[in-house]
Amino acid sequence: MAFVTFYWNKNFIYAIIYWIFEIFIRIFMYLNWSKFEMSNIDNQDEYIFMILLYIADLFSVFLYYYIKCTLKNRNNRENEQSDDSSQKYRQYLIYENREDNLSKDYLIKLIIICILNYFSRSLFWIAFTITGAEYEEIYHQLQNDIGNVVDILMRYILSIFMLRQVIYKHKKFSIVLIVIGFALLFPADIYCMYDNKEINRTKTLYYILILNISAFTFPIEETMIKQLFNKYYIIPERLMFHKALLGALILIIITPILYFSFGDKLSLVIDNGYKVLILIIYTFASFFKNYFLLKIIYHFSSQSVSFLIISESVAGSIDEIIDYIRDREDKEALDIISLIIEILGIILITIATLIYDEIIVIKRFGLDKNVKRLIEERAKIDKDLTKIAKTVKGINIEDIYNQQENEDNELKYSDSGVEMN
Repeated sequence: MAFVTFYWNKNFIYAIIYWIFEIFIRIFMYLNWSKFEMSNIDNQDEYIFMILLYIADLFSVFLYYYIKCTLKNRNNRENEQSDDSSQKYRQYLIYENREDNLSKDYLIKLIIICILNYFSRSLFWIAFTITGAEYEEIYHQLQNDIGNVVDILMRYILSIFMLRQVIYKHKKFSIVLIVIGFALLFPADIYCMYDNKEINRTKTLYYILILNISAFTFPIEETMIKQLFNKYYIIPERLMFHKALLGALILIIITPILYFSFGDKLSLVIDNGYKVLILIIYTFASFFKNYFLLKIIYHFSSQSVSFLIISESVAGSIDEIIDYIRDREDKEALDIISLIIEILGIILITIATLIYDEIIVIKRFGLDKNVKRLIEERAKIDKDLTKIAKTVKGINIEDIYNQQENEDNELKYSDSGVEMN
């Protein structure tokens, strides 16, 4: 029997595409930051990036209406094929109940989600405003890694208290691996920060403290989104559409207030068409990332977003590797050790999140006992045994269950299903 099994979920493709967008965009930003600068003042630059994120969210209007028209056309075709008018009416009511009859509780939670989202996105420009730091003075990899480990642990805590989920053995094991992985990254990050003479360590620490508030607010926001999915059966496209409209309204109200309160003149440096093209690509990529994030929450859970945010640390590590290759003649032995430790940490964290999401299943030490796929397979076996028991006289159903428990070790699971020896 295999020690490890890989179970592919077709919805996991959203996570892979998210990783591709995130890694390529971040590496390009790290290597060519000047191409992304839209203002000479860093806090203004970050606020403009936040506006681009809200513009990206508004693209969901087209996606939502496309989905809505597609569903209505499909329902119309099904209704035309049915001669029963009551069947037509029933299908119409199901569609209306699932999509249109949303309660006041839904609206209140949506407002809270949008406020949390605006605050979380604002922390970037707030951190630059309070610290007075410039982008080149901050060691962003340390901020990413600390923020990610707090974010991941926060999601697991919220899943217990807000979603009432049970944390099974394989999930606890993955959490331990994640903590170990980040424990490997932190020494490497601290070494790189102290080795870089351009980094202002004091400002970096203050920047981390402020920005990592989002490691609490983003998980709360996305856990509440999962609650809405579970309670109202709303599709991600519709929720993204509502969230985009309300978020844009909040942005339109607050932005003029901030502009006149600070009194700073807007200093734009969008001086060529190439930079405009890059910003357009960034906006479209942000739209797809935001959409895929909602799809992951919808099909998996808010904890599964952990696998998405780790891509930030991966991008930072790849940037460190590129930096080492470009300046390898100036690197010392400690630089090589630091780089190896960082790569090992990233690999460990990636494997741990795949175990948590049950893409990788370890078939030892009871780590596969409460995996969803295998629970469903055992339930199917029990159901079949129950049917057999009802057709055979003199068989005690309890004896069948006990026999099935004893034979669990004789089952082997392939990627395509269950095979019995």
